[in-house]
Amino acid sequence: MLSFDTSQQRVLGLDPARHARVLGAPGSGKSTVLVEAYARVLERIDRSELDRSELDRSEGEVLAIAPNRLAAAALRTAIETRVERPLGGSPARTLASLAFSVLAAAAAVAGRPEPRLLTGTVHDEVLAAVIESRIAAAEQPGPLVPEVLRSPVLRAELREFRRVLDDFDLDPAALRSRLLEIRGRAEAEARTDLPDEDRIARWLEALDILLEADARLARDRPNELSTSALLREACLALRAGAAAPPKLLLVDDAQELGEGQLALLAACAGAGSSVWVFGDPDIATETFRGERTRALAGLAEEFARTGLHVEREEVVTLETVHRHGGELRGLIHDLTARIGSVGSGAQRAAGAAVADEGETGHPIAFAEASTPSEQIGVIAYRLRQRHLGLGSGTPLAWQRMAVICRARGEAAWIARGLAAHQVPTGVAAGGIVLREYRIVQELVRLLQHVLGIERLDAQGVLHLLSGQIGGLDPVAIRRLRGAVMLRERREAREEGRPARETDELVLDAFAHPAGEPVIDSRAGRALRRL
Repeated sequence: MLSFDTSQQRVLGLDPARHARVLGAPGSGKSTVLVEAYARVLERIDRSELDRSELDRSEGEVLAIAPNRLAAAALRTAIETRVERPLGGSPARTLASLAFSVLAAAAAVAGRPEPRLLTGTVHDEVLAAVIESRIAAAEQPGPLVPEVLRSPVLRAELREFRRVLDDFDLDPAALRSRLLEIRGRAEAEARTDLPDEDRIARWLEALDILLEADARLARDRPNELSTSALLREACLALRAGAAAPPKLLLVDDAQELGEGQLALLAACAGAGSSVWVFGDPDIATETFRGERTRALAGLAEEFARTGLHVEREEVVTLETVHRHGGELRGLIHDLTARIGSVGSGAQRAAGAAVADEGETGHPIAFAEASTPSEQIGVIAYRLRQRHLGLGSGTPLAWQRMAVICRARGEAAWIARGLAAHQVPTGVAAGGIVLREYRIVQELVRLLQHVLGIERLDAQGVLHLLSGQIGGLDPVAIRRLRGAVMLRERREAREEGRPARETDELVLDAFAHPAGEPVIDSRAGRALRRL
């Protein structure tokens, strides 16, 4: 049975009918207290201690919110373990999942089909098609050259631009009209601080692409919405009274809230929800996107910024760190003291509840590596050392250790390197983009050939042979081509005819495999198998 310190008890005593803000340093038990608060609110509902007008007698009226699906799954498991009874639905979701459920409920009431998620891959394909059509129809060069327009980086920026427009509920057509107005003013003034013509033209080009993509999606995929569009439409549905949100929302890691997510929370609050936010602004990771939400500095003020005016929230600061000792707590305190507090720095004063246990406690160590491969070797050595209990005496399971990386690409590279050192790894950041994997590209290319969409040529066949499916290296490919060429020249000389090209022979062997491979070798058998 868990015991809770004084500050944690204050959180558990908060009024579920009011908004609240809970600040806590890393390791102070924010998520643990959130799970306990969820369970105790359910117990109070079961004992009928709460007015039914405030909280319905249904666990569906209380919902925990996590920043991503991985965190939501962990939070869901913790809640289900603590409650110890069946729950009528998922106790933890992301805000995108909540938005989807709101829109599904509104669609059911209105007799419309449920919305579907527009994936980033599909959105990227539509943008690419729009860009190609604009390049083909252009009579003169635009503000962005074709090489830039065709780049995946630009398409990613366009999708991010569309997300920002959705988050702030901005209409691309209205923004385009505003830019045209600004351009007219800039041309009429002799001296101006307004943006120059080239910059305005680039933004107009981006908006035109987005407007064409929106029109194409509305025509071809009328019921599909991106994640940001789901949040925007859910806000509109809640404000229109088309659906009812849960009565109490417990938001974990609220420092990661973006503008669109904050708008959805405000819409829920406007529809009758109480919102409790838990987090530490010092460990926010989404600020690289330009997010400036400050829900942990003042929830009522942030709601007011969206147009909703509510009573000032209750505030509790967790005072004790239970996860680690004084040495690590001191390092974290020294680091966070250099960060601007933005009105929410009280959590930095938390002290450690447990004393350090000498070198076997929570030591802080530094290592310097001269090369990336040496760095991976050092990491693998440290992980295996802890796993075997060397030095500390207590073996540590692999899943209790983590390697923190700056980006998903670096995480994937580190994972491959550790796997080569026989260290089992799993990447917990983001998902995988299937089309970036060569095996997927090769399978798609084969399917296109089989279905008659796009036939393989000789170079395509050799590319497949040298990939994941064929399994041949470049040396084996050259030997195959050489053996095919020598055999063809010998047969052509005996038959008195000109020799055919090597590529033609490879393609013929691929299209019409005989009982025996064209060349009796590993490469020849791979070609026949393909």
